[in-house]
Amino acid sequence: MTMTDIMFSLLTMLGGAALFLYGMNVMSGGLEKVAGDSMQRLIETLTSNLIKGVLVGAAVTALIQSSGATTVMVVGFVNAGMMTLRQASGVIMGANIGTTITAQILSLAGIDGDQWYMRLFKPSTLANFLLLAGIILIMFMGKENKTRVYVGEIILGLGAIFIGMGIMTDSVSAMKDLPVMKTIFTGISNPILGIIAGALITALIQSSSASVGILQAFTFTGLVTWSNALPMIMGANIGTCAVTIVSGAGANKEARRASILNLIFKVTGVVLCFVVMYGLDLIFHFDFWDKQLTTNGVANIHSVFNILSTLVLLPFCGLFIKIACLIIPDDDKQAEKKKGVDLALMDDRFMRAPAIALRQAMSEVVSMAETALRGFDMSMEVVEEGRMELAEKVKGIENDIDKMESGITQYVTKIVAQHLNNAEKHTATTMLHVVTDLERIGDHVLNICYCIRDLKNSEEGVALSRGALDELGTMAAAVRESLSLAVDGLRYADSGRAMRIQPCEAVVDEIRDVLKDRHVERLVNNNCSVRAGIAFLDIINNLERISDHCSNVGISIEQLGNTESDIDAHKYISHLRDQNTELYDAILNEYQTRFALE
Repeated sequence: MTMTDIMFSLLTMLGGAALFLYGMNVMSGGLEKVAGDSMQRLIETLTSNLIKGVLVGAAVTALIQSSGATTVMVVGFVNAGMMTLRQASGVIMGANIGTTITAQILSLAGIDGDQWYMRLFKPSTLANFLLLAGIILIMFMGKENKTRVYVGEIILGLGAIFIGMGIMTDSVSAMKDLPVMKTIFTGISNPILGIIAGALITALIQSSSASVGILQAFTFTGLVTWSNALPMIMGANIGTCAVTIVSGAGANKEARRASILNLIFKVTGVVLCFVVMYGLDLIFHFDFWDKQLTTNGVANIHSVFNILSTLVLLPFCGLFIKIACLIIPDDDKQAEKKKGVDLALMDDRFMRAPAIALRQAMSEVVSMAETALRGFDMSMEVVEEGRMELAEKVKGIENDIDKMESGITQYVTKIVAQHLNNAEKHTATTMLHVVTDLERIGDHVLNICYCIRDLKNSEEGVALSRGALDELGTMAAAVRESLSLAVDGLRYADSGRAMRIQPCEAVVDEIRDVLKDRHVERLVNNNCSVRAGIAFLDIINNLERISDHCSNVGISIEQLGNTESDIDAHKYISHLRDQNTELYDAILNEYQTRFALE
């Protein structure tokens, strides 16, 4: 080959590698979007059973085809306190098994035979069908169903992988007789150099599946043998730890231990394989050591290495955890828990799986709603008992709610910037409405405390009468019912509880009207001071506004359960009254009786 031929062959190889990596990225992204909820359900089944953790880790990684992504999410769960280090260890070990599937699919490139059915399953032929099917799904069938678009991305990505691999295969085949190629593969036959090369390449492209796939393409040069493939595969396993180590930076102690645990497991597996294989070779001098490998051979080595590493090292999981704890010891100075709001559940590591990130954000929304309910209860103690020391605590709670609103909004905004399906976009938008309503509830709760504070600090030094307090207590009880229904509706995604908010809110409005009429009557009869009357009306108005925001949250809960379209508030309430007359009236009568004024 001339120098020009070599340059063009090298350029073609790099272009093929770029297309291959792009296909991996597109396929993995489509898999993540389709399997987002499945991943969450699988991970939620985790127990302290290591075997189950390994199976879950293998299944999740098989779904998204990225052991790095799985491990990063595990580090996020540990950082959020949702998973113990022992649970994480099983998933991390299982992730190695799930990542071997791509190599087995790519081994189809080694299919031989001239029969039509054999030629049909060759990647060079199959890629054309995949690209065509993917384009049809994305461009012509995805307008009504976004899931078809994501399935199309998976198929299109796989087709691009096959095309890219074919381009790499043709280009490296043309360069197989070059002395430099032989020098490279002779060099990586040195196990240390091979492991380093495999680790660096994988760390660079952040995918052991991709690095093994590139190695499979080079099998068509006839230069890939056991002696250089095994070190590269071992190094690829270590290289996947790079993204996990980076993700552990800035996390809490347990999460950093999880990322180190992944490294310990991978390095131990490589060292064990190195000692056994090269030790036995020194004794028996393996005949197959210099045997040429096919794409299928590379895939099988990759699979056997990862499966055996997991099976052999699984019994030593407890030891690995102890080593990780020794590397990252407890720090007494940081043993104190953080005060205030930390929003630990919303970890940026979950951005690789938007469905899980949204689920985590919703957990924080529930926490925000519970905080608002706690603040409401304290504010009513201020009203009922005049305990002004609680007003400062309510102010602190309101500050926490503001921080939650800001943190959740920023996090959900980041999620929206990812590639979301329609249902996920709908959920994200609705969640932003909910946090806005909860933040406003926090404001009204604090306003109630200020009403009592201003009344106590007034020159008249007046206080609310016993009768006024009893009336406010009845209204507050109805409002608390609405707020409790909103909290539980969010916590359990329960549209049944959400539906009950509307008739309860209607009762709150009825009570407000009655109390205002009674207040006017007291003023006319000079049974109430103007200053106390102002405070009374302000508290009523704030209670009614809290109930209104609970009504909005209830509608949002209904929207979370109905991802096809937005629900108009007025139409929704009319629908409840008109279409569910008997049920709505029954609940309305229940609350009218329960919160009847004396």
